[in-house]
Amino acid sequence: MTHHGDHLPADRQYFDPVVQTLPFEQLRTLQEARLRKQLDRVWSVPVPFFQKKFEAAGVRRGDVRGLDDLHRLPTTLKAELRVSEEQHPPFGEYRGA
Repeated sequence: MTHHGDHLPADRQYFDPVVQTLPFEQLRTLQEARLRKQLDRVWSVPVPFFQKKFEAAGVRRGDVRGLDDLHRLPTTLKAELRVSEEQHPPFGEYRGA
């Protein structure tokens, strides 16, 4: 599936009528594809903050296969990101995902 947002003019950068009017099943397929791409990146280019967080939660790449598995991922609080920035200035260990 193509990345619909790649062709949008600046005034439509955040509203893509093609994507936002997709039938539910097509939208779900697009979301699943985007999630898989992001998860592959998270595991192939480990970002220390998330790598530690996933390991602590016992989450491995095969545990999250799609949208229905998102509940397996630990949530992240803004306070955790701030602590990361304080401990690893100036950007913290969470950039890159």
